[in-house]
Amino acid sequence: MRKADLCLLFGSHRSAVARVQVTVRLWRDGLVGRVLVTGGEYTALGQLEAHEMCEALVAGGVPGRHVILETCADQYGRKCEVLS
Repeated sequence: MRKADLCLLFGSHRSAVARVQVTVRLWRDGLVGRVLVTGGEYTALGQLEAHEMCEALVAGGVPGRHVILETCADQYGRKCEVLS
């Protein structure tokens, strides 16, 4: 498998735990250079999705300087489907 320059980690109304775990695994395996985290919705903890996922990535070992935050996202997945 080749290394990707960027991994997209989308926010969602569903739990991000599994998506964050996979992203951390990709980072540890050297398959991802940077992670773009999106999510402008507030979670049950009152925090933006992107911030919450970023904290989990950093706790999992991904350096914060390699995480790009996009906190204004609103239904990115649906927008990407329309564009494809």
